[in-house]
Amino acid sequence: MTEQGDPGLDAVEHVYAQMQIDDEWSVFEPRGFTWWGHHLAQRVWAERPRDSFGMDVVRVHAETRLVRDVQPGDETWKLLNFLNHDASLSSLVFDAARGTIVFECSVFVHEQNVEWLKWLFMHAVAIQAAEAGGRAALLARELEGEIDVSEHPSSGQRPEPDDMLNVIRDVYYPNSQAPPPLTQREFQAALDIGPRSDVLANAGDGGLTAEFPFLGDVPAIGMALGYRSADAAPESALLMMSIERYPRLGYGVLARLVLPNGACDRDQAEARLNLAETTNWTACHLLGGWCLSNLGLTFVTFVPTAACWPGVPVFLFQTMGSRVRWVRDEWMA
Repeated sequence: MTEQGDPGLDAVEHVYAQMQIDDEWSVFEPRGFTWWGHHLAQRVWAERPRDSFGMDVVRVHAETRLVRDVQPGDETWKLLNFLNHDASLSSLVFDAARGTIVFECSVFVHEQNVEWLKWLFMHAVAIQAAEAGGRAALLARELEGEIDVSEHPSSGQRPEPDDMLNVIRDVYYPNSQAPPPLTQREFQAALDIGPRSDVLANAGDGGLTAEFPFLGDVPAIGMALGYRSADAAPESALLMMSIERYPRLGYGVLARLVLPNGACDRDQAEARLNLAETTNWTACHLLGGWCLSNLGLTFVTFVPTAACWPGVPVFLFQTMGSRVRWVRDEWMA
């Protein structure tokens, strides 16, 4: 697969090597591979490079097919929303036209970020593969769909699961029993990367909050200070980042981006956004998923301690800022 200087193929090959995937259960393509950890196929591939301000940028995907023959309806939307409410680094994406549900994550890599971003992407791919079997069984049972079982074209159906599918039990959960060693300095660094006039924010040892202009320029705190009537709806998108503990993954950094009410008044806006993020050139990494929470339309990302590094608050802050711009300027247009 290697092409000289292609960061996308570098990320793909990194996943294959670090996850110790067996050739016997893999099928290769020019810019990626599909492998069977057990009965479900996971495909990892890189799109062709695109020029962005004179730099080659490549979107790299990982997708696991979970369930087919699913009908759209209230129960489908409710269950997917419930599961994406606790998203980690992948989104459950429903394509109503095809009746399929897949696990999806993706990153945009280039020569300046590939050396560290390929590691986070590898964690996302591993967690996706490990969670896929349980998610598929639940979705098929509750939605009366069919688990999207497949087999290797020459090796056949894999009789026993790859030990890598136990990575949450063996690696992530044991290594995430203590909070990530992040302090106010790391969260403050996230707030120092952009123009402060555009974002109202604060940071502490436990995380940060920030408000990005969305429907207007007055943040929610501005309403509390009397700049707008208390009866008016907030106009800003709210980012909350904190150190939390997930039951299945242990401690990590939870980031939630909440859009203001009225930002996306479309039926199943959360499902539509999840699907749009897999097909559109968003320039913001799809690591997590959209849901409707008690706060509103929300994008959720959780990075477990085992996948954290000191720069994760900066990375999440930049990604969420890009997502705000994409939803506001392109998806809502």
